[in-house]
Amino acid sequence: MSYVRNCESDVFISYAHFDNEPMFEGERGWVEVFHQALEVRLRQLLGEDPSVWRDPSLAGNDYLHDTLKNKLLKTALLLSVVTPRYLKSASCLSEIEEFCRGAERTGGIRFQDKARLLKVVKTAVPLEQLPPALQAVLGYEFYALGDDKRPREFRLPPTAGDAFYKACLDTLDDLAYDIKFALDALQASAAQPAGTQSGRPEQIAYIAETISDLRPLAEQLRRELRQRGFVVHPFEPPPPSASQYREFVAAQMRGAMLSIHLLGDLYG
Repeated sequence: MSYVRNCESDVFISYAHFDNEPMFEGERGWVEVFHQALEVRLRQLLGEDPSVWRDPSLAGNDYLHDTLKNKLLKTALLLSVVTPRYLKSASCLSEIEEFCRGAERTGGIRFQDKARLLKVVKTAVPLEQLPPALQAVLGYEFYALGDDKRPREFRLPPTAGDAFYKACLDTLDDLAYDIKFALDALQASAAQPAGTQSGRPEQIAYIAETISDLRPLAEQLRRELRQRGFVVHPFEPPPPSASQYREFVAAQMRGAMLSIHLLGDLYG
């Protein structure tokens, strides 16, 4: 049974089969471990069992069959595990298209600062290679740059000896909290009579972009503000063009009661 009323699944995990293949005998696949950890954390945050689903029979470039299409139409949130293989899979890209098409009939992909489409980046890929729907949402990076400036993927399950052990757990927790907030909002919306809106005004806070060294602090602030009921902007990636960036910032700051700008030793 799902947490959100009128939905068959709360979270649908969309992934490529390649990315769940264990590297060594006796290990479990990355997506399998991720699925279990996310489901357990959501259960703890929601206080009841969520319905987190993925297709264990997925393989290669299988066509999206009707059963899967129907399941996507009855899903609250779609979570894409982004990798090079994912972007080459016709079935994975079709899942995004079908979900977005269905979501447009039920209020759209986005409401407040929450998105029904989630992007978990397992392997670093250029932003311009992503489908437009994924380019427009902030992601959860399950990798970090090592001392050699190469992206190092977070191992699952992580161990205390891993260089990015805390970063992995924090990213998983951020994702789980954001899913909880989105599911709670969808649940509250489904429970309201048609045509009514909550009278509670939004408390908006804006956190400005900063240098990479201060991003962990910015993420901590974002996490704490959202846990205290704030809508935190920006909630979508900035445009690549400098001429459009000023308009983007002005729109994201509109209505904010708080604006936070972190200053470091280097210019940002």
